[in-house]
Amino acid sequence: MRTAADRPFARKFHGVSLIGPQSLPSLRVRLTRDRSLWTIELGHPAWDDVYDPDLWRAALEGADPTEPSSLEEQAAYVAGALETLREAASDPALHARLDEIAVARADLWFR
Repeated sequence: MRTAADRPFARKFHGVSLIGPQSLPSLRVRLTRDRSLWTIELGHPAWDDVYDPDLWRAALEGADPTEPSSLEEQAAYVAGALETLREAASDPALHARLDEIAVARADLWFR
């Protein structure tokens, strides 16, 4: 019997079609709803950590991660950049870069 975690998804999320984990074996896409708040996070299957799309965009495109984008903007970015994100996740240096940006952003937000 397959659990929800094993099941691929192919559905619309905030108006954007997303494709599930089985079609992206080198990228984990996690959609979470906590107290009515949805979040999107991505990571390589071998990583313990996952990162929001704003951090990925900062690492890959140099975007400013300190101004959070809306859930709809994040979903559209992930849907439009799935192949790029999947390829980027296989770069061993990316995990360290995402960590570095996440720490810098948290330091700025929570000082």
